[in-house]
Amino acid sequence: MRACDGCNKCCEGWVSGSALGHDFWPGRPCHYKTGKGCGVYEDRPHDPCQTFHCGWLQFEQIPIWMKPNECGVIVVPRQKKGEHYLDFIEAGERMNPRVLSWLLNAFACGHLRNIRWQLDGGWNYAGSTEFIEIVQEEQKHVPV
Repeated sequence: MRACDGCNKCCEGWVSGSALGHDFWPGRPCHYKTGKGCGVYEDRPHDPCQTFHCGWLQFEQIPIWMKPNECGVIVVPRQKKGEHYLDFIEAGERMNPRVLSWLLNAFACGHLRNIRWQLDGGWNYAGSTEFIEIVQEEQKHVPV
């Protein structure tokens, strides 16, 4: 069974949320993150802290070397309009070519169905026709 074991990329501000009234988002870490981890770990909120789903922890198809604090990418399972997909989010650095190569090869070989990945802050995607239509429709409504 995989475990966080010192990884706290999700708390560093690469995903968005609110913990005990303090918002965090890309570029702004969780208010309760300390140099040693979570300052309120025993009393951390149920949502988002206890319910956050790290794809690396969930999916054994994702290699061990892709642990977020080791590869600089957070994997987050998501769903929109009935379509399941995985987000691969850059966490403080440009996505490593090894990670991108694994991601695209895993998709091409059929291990992953719908994926969205961040590269230099921009989003890319691949997957089913339904998933692509959902993402393209969503992009029409994003301010430039």
